[in-house]
Amino acid sequence: MKRLLTFGMGLALSILIVGAQAQKPKMGAKAPGMTPMSAMAPGAPKKGVVGTSTGRVKTAPVGKAFILTTAKGDIKVDISGAKVRNGGGQFVKASMIMVGVPAEATGQWKGKTLFASNVALTALQPDPRSAKRPK
Repeated sequence: MKRLLTFGMGLALSILIVGAQAQKPKMGAKAPGMTPMSAMAPGAPKKGVVGTSTGRVKTAPVGKAFILTTAKGDIKVDISGAKVRNGGGQFVKASMIMVGVPAEATGQWKGKTLFASNVALTALQPDPRSAKRPK
């Protein structure tokens, strides 16, 4: 009886070990949710950091960029791919970006330039003519 119990315990232990080894990822294999080693390499291309800057427009747009004065200093904002909105969320033309207007730019930092995806001109009010009125 003792031999049978010992044999059963040894068999159960070996099944546990084999099951644990089967779940262990193999060297070089990519487990779900893991980043590849090439992405962690120092020479790999990096995406910019996403961020938001709030301040006042220092210079009117020249081409597709303007300078925004923030609490941390002046930053260059590239608006080539940005959607410009007024305080009510309505789309406005980039020509509405004027010196002194409070603005909030959201986008991706690349170096010292913020490539904006959205620019909100917080002091501009919605155009009352475009609002729908009840009939």
